[in-house]
Amino acid sequence: MKYVASLKYGVVFKKAFCDPEIFTAFAQDIIGLPIEIDRVETEKEFDPPVGYVKPRFDLFAEDSRHRTVVDIQYARTGDHYDRFLYYHCVALLEQIAKAENYRPPLKVFTVAVLTSGDRHQTAVSMTDFDPHDLEGRPLHEIPHKVIYLCRS
Repeated sequence: MKYVASLKYGVVFKKAFCDPEIFTAFAQDIIGLPIEIDRVETEKEFDPPVGYVKPRFDLFAEDSRHRTVVDIQYARTGDHYDRFLYYHCVALLEQIAKAENYRPPLKVFTVAVLTSGDRHQTAVSMTDFDPHDLEGRPLHEIPHKVIYLCRS
């Protein structure tokens, strides 16, 4: 029997998913859209920072149509939903350069992989930014999403 290292360790996760082909296949399966990734950055930071807290994205990639951020959370903390929402918002805000247009040029999908479980024990959960009418129908105005994958 062959033993493989667990993806719950950051070094293993980054090594496995920094390959553009593997990253692309993983991200496409999760977000359900075709993307083309040529390069995956590790430990990505924006300079100058956006906001007061400077996040560091474990894995970060974009193509001409999508900006996809993948991050991994090693420990179960009380703020991981808020933390990855903040990371997501930073990836959105970093694109806005002038007040003439508040629409980011790239879609942002943040995939947070919670390797040590979560109190909700839900395999997949999502924060969808698209407005909905009172019947719950989406308006298809804002495509950005945060997707949480959790080992239950």
